Amino acid sequence: MNRIIETCHELSITIVTYGKYRSIDDFDLNDIRRNHSRFQAKNFAKNLEFADKFIKFASKKGLTSS
Repeated sequence: MNRIIETCHELSITIVTYGKYRSIDDFDLNDIRRNHSRFQAKNFAKNLEFADKFIKFASKKGLTSS
């Protein structure tokens, strides 16, 4: 995996991650993301709000959020 990331960096290729997470409970109990500030309740809610707005925007354009 690290080599893929390094190669993408060398070639200026953007990596876009994707997931269908709507709650911290979607992560396994041992998942490190449970401790990351981005996924804590206050921030998670803000990120979901942004994601929902983006989904609506894409839908209006006849696209998916992917």
